[in-house]
Amino acid sequence: MKVLGIEFARPTFKKAFFLLLSSLIVAGFIYGIKISIDDGSITNKPEILRQIIFWPFSLALALRYADAFGLSRNPFIKKLLMIFIFYIPVGLVLAAIAW
Repeated sequence: MKVLGIEFARPTFKKAFFLLLSSLIVAGFIYGIKISIDDGSITNKPEILRQIIFWPFSLALALRYADAFGLSRNPFIKKLLMIFIFYIPVGLVLAAIAW
């Protein structure tokens, strides 16, 4: 399927399963850090820790989603656009979990 010149592909069952599994692991990890910060277990600059784990994980998940939905089928500029298309919703969901 093409949208605005970007080609998307349906992920295979195996890719979709591992994408869901990795998303749940990352969400659980970030939620665990949030719980530790909120209950006071982490006292040494908790906001910096929250930022350090949030941004790399959200970018990595956006890359995984883009790869599952046909990243390799597009030229370089469209690859970047596809990563940013997935980065916004992934970042919003992880931000809702982390804060």
